[in-house]
Amino acid sequence: MDTVERLKVILRLVYSQMHSGCVFHTKSETASDAAYKELLEHIARELDQFTFEIRTEIRRAGETDHNISRLREPGNESEVEALQATLGSYEEAISSTANAHTRAMLKRQQSELRQAYERLLASHRAA
Repeated sequence: MDTVERLKVILRLVYSQMHSGCVFHTKSETASDAAYKELLEHIARELDQFTFEIRTEIRRAGETDHNISRLREPGNESEVEALQATLGSYEEAISSTANAHTRAMLKRQQSELRQAYERLLASHRAA
C-alpha cells in the first residue's frame, strides 16, 4: 500500500473517532443516570485524546490532515454502534500502517477503547 492510501486509511480512522466522539458527547448531555453519563464522558475524552494523538503523528510524519473537517452530525446510531465502527476502523488502520511507532500507538488506543466498549456493554446489560 502506498503512502497516499495509508494516509487515507488513517484519516478514515480519525474521521470515525471524531464522529464517535460527537455521538458520545451528545449522548452524555441527555443521559439521566449519573454513572452512565460519567462513562459516556470518559469515552468521549478518550476519543478526543486519541484523535489528537493520531493527528499529531500525521503532522510529525510530514503529512497533512486538513481533509478531516467534514464531520457529520450524529444520527440515530447508538453509542455502541458508533464505538463498534471506530474499533473496526482501527483494524484497517493497524494492518495498513508501516511505521512501527504509529502501529504501537494504534494498538494501545484500540486496546483501551475495547476495554471502554466492554464497560459500555456491561452498563447496557445492567440497565
